[in-house]
Amino acid sequence: MIEIQINQQQFQDVQERLAYINNGANLALSRALNKTAAKAKTEASKAIRSQVRLSASYVKEKINGPSDGFEYKATTNKLTAKISTQKRGVRLDNFLTSLAPYRAGTPTDPIKVKIKPSGAAIKISSAFWVPAKNSGGYLIAVRNEVLRQQGMKIKIAPAGYTVLSGPSISQVFNTVKDDISISLSDYLATVMERETAWLITKNPPTAGDGSDGN
Repeated sequence: MIEIQINQQQFQDVQERLAYINNGANLALSRALNKTAAKAKTEASKAIRSQVRLSASYVKEKINGPSDGFEYKATTNKLTAKISTQKRGVRLDNFLTSLAPYRAGTPTDPIKVKIKPSGAAIKISSAFWVPAKNSGGYLIAVRNEVLRQQGMKIKIAPAGYTVLSGPSISQVFNTVKDDISISLSDYLATVMERETAWLITKNPPTAGDGSDGN
């Protein structure tokens, strides 16, 4: 998760410039925070897709930002915006490079997946297809005894086989979020200035209100 916040100095600077507008500083800052969080969501999607071979639309659905609910949105009463990512592992069939299944069972040719954008696909000779109960389609699974023989350190399901998944969006996000956060500081400052100027233009000060320093 990334939280976008303003520091006390930033708040005071904007508050001084917009003191003549009722709740002006909070309005300008909340708008700036939400736009910065939206920018963070876009940059997070790009960074995640540079690490794993997933579509932009898929990743976008797994990242929550200001447009996805009050919890993530800054308001005049809550000067914090944030983005968060899904922690559940990505179904391994999202990385499929071999033929898509049309029925459950062991395919004629081994299942192949490619998780990273570059490099070769991985062949999973022991894998087979099982129906997805809730989301439709088919899932890639491996017998539990095969996982034990190979010493795989994953949670084994009690059904005799385990459905395989790739890294979660959250896991990948955690590897890139520091780089994203660094770039957001300058962006937030730019958007804060833009939103402050927009509010002043929309509500021009009148003579003697103190906004011009007189």
